[in-house]
Amino acid sequence: MTGGITSTSAPSLFNSFSTFTLGDKIGGGNVLPIGLLNFNATPDNTQVDLQWTTSMESNNNYFTVERSQDGSIFDSIARIGSQAPDGNSSSPLDYAAVDRHPFMGLSYYRLKQTDLNGNPTYSTVVPVNFAHKQNFAVYPNPSKGSIYVSGLDVNTTSMMTQWFDMSGKLLSQAIVPVQGGAAGMNVNLNNGIYLLKLTFPNGTSSVQNIIILK
Repeated sequence: MTGGITSTSAPSLFNSFSTFTLGDKIGGGNVLPIGLLNFNATPDNTQVDLQWTTSMESNNNYFTVERSQDGSIFDSIARIGSQAPDGNSSSPLDYAAVDRHPFMGLSYYRLKQTDLNGNPTYSTVVPVNFAHKQNFAVYPNPSKGSIYVSGLDVNTTSMMTQWFDMSGKLLSQAIVPVQGGAAGMNVNLNNGIYLLKLTFPNGTSSVQNIIILK
C-alpha cells in the first residue's frame, strides 16, 4: 500500500509494520520520498533496538527516531543520515539505532523522515513493552474479575493501576493500596484480553496481559 501516513491518534498494539510509502500531504507535488519496508522496535536486555529498511529513497536527507511515554508527546533520541547517494536510491537500504535508556513499561516509537528541502514525514507508531524485572506475581489469570498481586516490596504502600484494551485505549485507572507486599482489586470489565499496567512510587512500571473470563 502507498500513500502519506501521519500518526495523529493513540497507537495500536503492534511492534512493527510492513511495506508502505511515506509521502507528502494529499494534493502535494513532491515525489514520494521513502518506500519503507519495515520498522521494528525490540527490547534487548537493557536497551531497545530499532531497525528499519527502505525499498527506495528520493531526495532523502536523514531519519529521526522519536520516543514517547504516552503516545502523544514525542522526543528525539537518535538521528541517522541517509545512506542513499545524494539522497536517492532504488535499492533496499538497512538502518539501525539503539535506545540505551528506554522507559520502563509501555512506550512508543515512530520514525521521522526529513527530505533535502527540510520537509518531514512520519511513520505509524509502534509500542514496546520494556518490562522492569520484579519478583511479584499477578493472579489468577484468567480471572473472573478479582485480581491479586503478591511479592511486592514491603515498603510499597500504593500503586497506580491502569487497564487498556488491546488497541491501547485507556479504560480505567485507580490508586490501589498495598499492604505487606500484597494488593487486591476488583475489575469491572467484559470478557476479553486486556493490558494491566502497574506503576510504582519509584516510577518503574510493569505491563501484564490479563484474560477476563467470567
